[in-house]
Amino acid sequence: MDFELLMSAILLFTGAVIVLFSELFIPAHGLLAILCGLLAVAGVAVCFAMGTKAGFVATVGTIVLGPLALTLAIKFYPNSPVGKRVLLQPPPAHTTDGLARETADLAQLLGRRGIAATILRPAGICEFDGRRVDCLSESQVIVCGSAVEVIRVDGAHVYVRLVTPATSA
Repeated sequence: MDFELLMSAILLFTGAVIVLFSELFIPAHGLLAILCGLLAVAGVAVCFAMGTKAGFVATVGTIVLGPLALTLAIKFYPNSPVGKRVLLQPPPAHTTDGLARETADLAQLLGRRGIAATILRPAGICEFDGRRVDCLSESQVIVCGSAVEVIRVDGAHVYVRLVTPATSA
């Protein structure tokens, strides 16, 4: 009788490990992980049927090895066939380089003056030496055709203020 219980416990724990790692290759989105947990709990229950000492050893083993197996599964999941299809990949290097160049180009506009090509309430388009740029007004609505000055560049955000006759001198 004890041999049958021992074999049942070994099969349940082995099944739990196999089901956990099959989650890496079969797109079940966590259902196999739940099945793995149920198999592990069933394995612990069978060990308690063998005896209290065996049950406690299985419980401690499951508590220690369960998170270790889960950590390994999470580590290998992004590189698995399913993980590559499900998870987002980092952007290519050339796209981030383009953003850095654009941000550097916009930083050169600081202090420049231009014309509001559209109404800014607070967002709109301004033109600086023939170049149209998305801008944000500092605090007010700026009418189309008004003179503006770049007061701050924050990443891809260009902040402008209305140039009044007092500030243009």
